[in-house]
Formats: sequence, structure tokens, C-alpha cells
Amino acid sequence: MSTSLIQQLARIESALSANLDLKSRTLYLFGEIDGDMSKRAVISLAILDEVNGDINIVINSSGGSDEQGLAIYDAIMKLKNNVIIYGTGCVQSMAAAIFQAGDTRILSKHARFMI
Repeated sequence: MSTSLIQQLARIESALSANLDLKSRTLYLFGEIDGDMSKRAVISLAILDEVNGDINIVINSSGGSDEQGLAIYDAIMKLKNNVIIYGTGCVQSMAAAIFQAGDTRILSKHARFMI
């Protein structure tokens, strides 16, 4: 295996375990919005906001806890950097509210968006 392929695989593994890809400045919010997701998202957003540049969020969630979702929403709203949110799969309930926090919102062609 080439070194670049090994590096790419390590990057993918890191992004899967942390829901965060620092190189592309992308946070992934997939699944139920709960305390663990909220904690990871708020911390990740704070880290990404330390450096100037667009912050990307990809969301695919049918929703979850209102309190935890509002913590993510508030964290997004206080960021100084531009936030681009991509909705894919399903963006429902609290995930739809989080989606609205982005400066730029892009919904994929076949995504299901329900409030």
C-alpha cells in the first residue's frame, strides 16, 4: 500500500471515530441527536472556529432531544466563521432546526426535510 493511501485511510478512520474531518473543516452529524452527539459537536465547533475559514456541517438525522439540539444550534449561531450546512438523507425535527442555523444551507436533491 502506498503512503498516501494509508494516510487517506487513517483520515477516514479518524473522521469516522470523531465525526470530524479537520482537513476539510467538516463536522458530520449523523443519527439521533443526543447528549453524546451534542457534546462532540459543541467541542468540535469550538475547535474549528479557532482558525478562520468556512465550517462545513453535514447533517443526516431524524432528530432527537430538543435540549441537546438547541445546544448545537446555539453553538453554531455564536461562531465567527461562515457555516455551510449540507442536508442529506433525512433532516427532520430537531435536525431541521439545526439546519436553519447555517449561514448557507444546501439540501441534497433527494433529502427528506420535515419540521
